Amino acid sequence: MAKARDIAFQWLTSGKFTGAQGEVGMDEIIRYMFFNVALNFGGSLLTIFGVSVILQGNSTRGLMDLGVAAVCFITFFLLRTNLPRVITGLPCLALYGGLCIYLVYGGDIRGFAGLWVFSYPLIVIFILGMRAGIILSTLVFGAVTLLTLVRGLAQFHYGNPASFRIIVVYMLIFLLTIVFEASRMTKDRWLSVLTRALQTERDEITAMKDNLKVGVFLMNQDFVIQPAYSKALEEVLATTELQNKNFIDLLADSIKSKEKETLKDYFGMIFNRSFDQSMLDDINPLRELTYKSIETGEERILDCGFAPVSRGEGETYILGTLQDITSEKELQDQLDEEEGKRQEEMRSLFEIVQVEPRVFNDFIEDSEYEFERVNDVLKDKKLSTNQVMVEIYQSVHAIKSNALIWVWRVLAKNSTCWKTRSKICGTWKKFPLRMCSTLRWNLNTSCGKKTSSGKRLTGFCRSGAVAAASKTSMC
Repeated sequence: MAKARDIAFQWLTSGKFTGAQGEVGMDEIIRYMFFNVALNFGGSLLTIFGVSVILQGNSTRGLMDLGVAAVCFITFFLLRTNLPRVITGLPCLALYGGLCIYLVYGGDIRGFAGLWVFSYPLIVIFILGMRAGIILSTLVFGAVTLLTLVRGLAQFHYGNPASFRIIVVYMLIFLLTIVFEASRMTKDRWLSVLTRALQTERDEITAMKDNLKVGVFLMNQDFVIQPAYSKALEEVLATTELQNKNFIDLLADSIKSKEKETLKDYFGMIFNRSFDQSMLDDINPLRELTYKSIETGEERILDCGFAPVSRGEGETYILGTLQDITSEKELQDQLDEEEGKRQEEMRSLFEIVQVEPRVFNDFIEDSEYEFERVNDVLKDKKLSTNQVMVEIYQSVHAIKSNALIWVWRVLAKNSTCWKTRSKICGTWKKFPLRMCSTLRWNLNTSCGKKTSSGKRLTGFCRSGAVAAASKTSMC
C-alpha cells in the first residue's frame, strides 16, 4: 500500500519531490500535481474527441484535437526534466488557448463546443502563475470577444444575448481566478513570515535548551521520555539515547521497589493535578536524589523538579528538570562543618567571657609567667636536656591545669599541649620523640615554690588538681 502511494506521488509530482518541503515546496507540489492530472485527463479526452470527430468527417478539427493531445503527453514527459515548469508548460497551454479560440470560431454543436474556453483562465493562471496566466487569458478573452460580437467574423452566429453571456461568464471566471490566486499568494506570504518567525523562535528555544546545564525533558503518562529533551539531560543522568526510555527504569539502581510505587503515585497526582504546584513541590520524593547511573554506575546527587504541562488536544505531560548538585552538596556539608566549628569556638569564647575578671587576670598572669620561665630555661646553657624537659613540662601542665579549672576546654585540649609538643618534639631534633610520650613528673614538689623572680606558683596549686595533672601525659 505504501509502495503504491509512493509510486502515485512520484507520478503526480513528475518525480521531483519526495515529500513536503515547507510552504514553497508544498505550493510547487500542488501545481505539479494539478498540471499532471490536467495533461493526462485533457490529453485523453482530446484523443477521444479527435478520433470521433475525424470519423464524423471533420478532419481539420480532429487533427487539431489530436495535435494538442500529443503536445499534452509530450509536456507530461518534459516535466520530468530539469526544465522550469513555466517554460515546459507555456507551449502546451498556448496551444490549448488556440484550440479554445478555434472551438469558439467554429461554433460546433450550436456553439457549445466553445464552452471549453471557460476553463482556460483557471488552468493557465494556476499552472503558470499570475503574470503569464493573465497575459494568455487576456489574449484569449480578446479573441473570444471579437469572435462573438463582430458579425461574420466567426462561422457561427451567437447573437447579442449569447455573446453577452459568454463574455460576462468568461470575465467573471477570469476575475475570480485572479482574486483567488492573489488571496492565496497573500496567505502564503503571511504563512511564510509566520513560519520563519516560528522557526526562529524554535531555533532560539532549542539553542537555549541545548546550552542549559539543567536536564529538561517531557514525560508522557507511561513515564516515557519524549524526543525533545535537552542535551544536558544525558550528562546529568550519565546515560545516552534517552528518547523513548522509561524514566522510572532509569532510576532502578537509585530507588527501592517500594519507592517506585510511591513515585508512580506521585506522578499520578501531577497528571491529575490533585494539588497545587507548591504542595506537589513540598511532597516531591526526589527533591534530593542520590542517583546511580545504570550504564556507568557513577553516583551523584540530583535536584529533581516536576510540573504538569498541557499539549495539543488536551494531552497532559510532565515537565521534568534535573540538576546535578553534587558539588553544591559537598560544599554545603563543608560549610555546615565549618559552621559547627565556629559555633563551638563562639561557645568557648562565651564561657571565657563569663569567667570572673579577677580569676581570669590571675590565669593570664600565671600563663605569662610560665611562658617567660620556658624562655629563660631555653636560654640557660647550663641546664641538661633532662632538666630542660622537666622545667618545660611543669610550665605546660601549670597552664593546662589552670585552663581546665577555669573552663577553657578548647585551649586545654588543643592549644597548649599540641603547640608545645610541636615545638619540643618537632623543631628541636636533639629531643627524641619518645621523651614526649614517656616523660612523667610529680608536680607536687613544685607547689608553693618561689621562682627566681620571687613569684609563687599559687594559681596552679590553688586548683587542688596537682595529683591528677601529674598522672596526665604531656602529649
